[in-house]
Amino acid sequence: MRSATLLLVGAVLWTGLLLQLSGAATLVAAVCAGAAAVQTVALLTGTGGPALAGLCVAAGSASVLAVLVCVLLGRATAHRL
Repeated sequence: MRSATLLLVGAVLWTGLLLQLSGAATLVAAVCAGAAAVQTVALLTGTGGPALAGLCVAAGSASVLAVLVCVLLGRATAHRL
């Protein structure tokens, strides 16, 4: 479970940097802040274990960022209309 969590955190970091370079820093910050809030609440309330909470939050964040990448960077020639 730990290796999957680390892989997902790496995916979040990589896609976050990709989106920041593309000018979507506010969206990336919102996703990361939301993930931090969800994990904090999960740990404070004792919902699942720490490892499970980390895995679920990392998977959710990676999914949201992947959707943002597809939406924002989906066109190969975004500069042409």
